[in-house]
Amino acid sequence: MQLDTVNPTTGYLDRTTQELSVDLRPDAEPGRDLLGTHVQSAEDRAVFQVFLERSDDGAAIVAELERWERGEDGTYAAVPDPDETVEIPLTWPLNVTLSREMKRDDPDVFSNLLGIALRLGRNINADTDADAEVWNGTVTAIDNQRLAEDRERRTERWRVGVDARFGKATLEYLLRRDAQGAIVATCPVAPGPDVAGSARQSPDFLWQDFPDVGSKGVEQGEWIVNETMVERGIVAVDWQPGAPGGFYVFDDHIKNTFELLYCGLAGYGWTVVHGNKRYGFTDEDAWTAAVERLTALRGALSFED
Repeated sequence: MQLDTVNPTTGYLDRTTQELSVDLRPDAEPGRDLLGTHVQSAEDRAVFQVFLERSDDGAAIVAELERWERGEDGTYAAVPDPDETVEIPLTWPLNVTLSREMKRDDPDVFSNLLGIALRLGRNINADTDADAEVWNGTVTAIDNQRLAEDRERRTERWRVGVDARFGKATLEYLLRRDAQGAIVATCPVAPGPDVAGSARQSPDFLWQDFPDVGSKGVEQGEWIVNETMVERGIVAVDWQPGAPGGFYVFDDHIKNTFELLYCGLAGYGWTVVHGNKRYGFTDEDAWTAAVERLTALRGALSFED
C-alpha cells in the first residue's frame, strides 16, 4: 500500500510503499495494525496515521495526528498531537471490505454514458491518464467501430476509441443480442494487437456530472418533483392523468435560468430559442445570421382553419 508521509529532509509530502497485514481473526491478540494514512493539511505537514486497535474491551479504528516540525538541525520529525486523536469503536464481528479500480469494467457500466455522448451529444468525462490517479478530462471525440460479427450466434466485437482532454483510451468488448436485436450479454476484452502497446489504453473510468438541483427528474422509472420548490412556490404542479407520471410541472423559468447561467459561464454571449431548444453563440455575427434566418422562416409560415 502507498502511504503518505513527509520527507524529513525537504519537508515536502512524500509517499512510501509498505506491505500491510491486518489481523481480523476472532481470537487475535490485543494490539494494533496500520491501515493507512490521511493528509489532514499539506500546508501544516499534518498527517493522520490510521490503525485497527484491538483490546480486551473490543476493537476500534484509531486515527492519530502527527505534525512534522523542523528541528534545530534543519530536518523534520513527526510530533504527535494527542488532542486530535479520533477513535471509532467497531461492532462485533469484525469484517473488512476491499475494493480496487478495474481496468476493464463491465461494458454495461459505460454503455449508457457512451449512448449519452453519441446519441444526445452531451458531454461525458474520462480518466485516461495511466500515471495520474484521478486526472479527468472532457471527452472530445469517440471512434466507435464494430470489428467482427457472428450473425448465427448474434455476437459482435466492438472497439471504442476515446479522445479526452488529457489523453486517449480504448475500450473493447463482446456483446450478444437476442432475436429482436436487444443486447442481452456483454464481456470486456483486452485491446487487439493493433492498439496494444500503443498510446491507447483502457480508461480508468467514464463519468458524467449532473446538476445538484433540479425541479423534476426520473428515479427508477418514476417521475418525481422537487418538493421544496413546490412548497416555496418556485414551481407549480398540475395533476394531468395523461402526462408522464400523472402530473405536469410548470418549470420553464427554472430551465431558462439554468441555461442562461450555463451560457454565461461557458462564454456563449448570444442565444436564441427555437423548437424548445436554446442555441448558444460565441460570435455576434453568427447569432445575427441565425436570428435573421429564423425570422424569415417564421414569416413564411401560413395558417389555415
